[in-house]
Parts: sequence; structure tokens; C-alpha cells
Amino acid sequence: MTQKDYILNQYYQGKHELLQAIDGLTDEQLRAMPLDHWPIAWVVQHLCLAIDYFIIRGNTGEMMQGYDARFTHQPPEKPTPLDVFPRIEEMKKGWSELMDRAIEIIGNLNDEEMDAPSKHENRMVGALPMAEIILLMEYHLNVHLRNIWTIIGLQGIETKWAEQGKFKYI
Repeated sequence: MTQKDYILNQYYQGKHELLQAIDGLTDEQLRAMPLDHWPIAWVVQHLCLAIDYFIIRGNTGEMMQGYDARFTHQPPEKPTPLDVFPRIEEMKKGWSELMDRAIEIIGNLNDEEMDAPSKHENRMVGALPMAEIILLMEYHLNVHLRNIWTIIGLQGIETKWAEQGKFKYI
């Protein structure tokens, strides 16, 4: 398996694990803040912004989706129980479209483009090679997937726990 195959597999798995984790949750469960934890809906929007900004915009110059200022402000504003988020079906659709586009972009990068310094203007990533930025976003996704499963557990939605990790390589 090449590095690119590994990366593509990780993005494919991340796309499907997030969809599996939130599938069947109610809008109230997505907005819940157990133990003052950030809500699942906020985490999903944060991940969408990160993939859109660092992978899609970093390669195409444009973002796919628009974002509320509370997500683009740095540092991001802490969510409140009164925050409004997209409904679950809209959230799942947006996530799927973003990840499909990110996977397409990564799949189309040649070795030279993967190894070349990024032209991204963000000071956090500066001139890192694109492959490194892609891997950083994959690690970022995995951290937040663990957050989502933890928030599900904190809400006592135990039926979801058996579903975690049932994935195979593409």
C-alpha cells in the first residue's frame, strides 16, 4: 500500500465513520452539551470547515461551503445551548459532499504535488508539503471522531457503541 493509498483509505473510513456515528441521532442529541462538552453538531461543523479550508481550498483556491462566523473566528467561539446548527440530514449531506471532493482532490494529486511545499497562506501550515497537511487533517478528523463517540457515550446512547469501528479497507 502506498502512502497515497493509505491516506485515501483513511479519508474514506473517516467519512463513513462520522456518518455512522451521527446516523439516527436526533437534532437534540446533536446539540446536547453533556458535562459542558462541545456538541456533536459543533464538532461536525468544525471538521467540515477544516477539510474545506485546508484540503479543498488549499488545492482549488475556493471553499465548497459557507460558514457561520463563529466557526471561522480564531479561536472559534465556544458553543452555547442556544446555538442553531444545520439539521442532521443537511449535516450528513454536507459532510459527504466535502469528503467526496477531498478524496477526489487527493486522488488526483501526483507524487510531485504531494511532496511540494504547500502554497497555503495559513501560518499554521505555512510551507508544509501537501502530503503532511493532508495527514494532519486526517489525524485531526480521528481525534474529533473519538470526541463524537465520547459525547454519544456521555449522553447514554449505548446502542451506538457496538457500531464503532466496523470498517474495512477500500
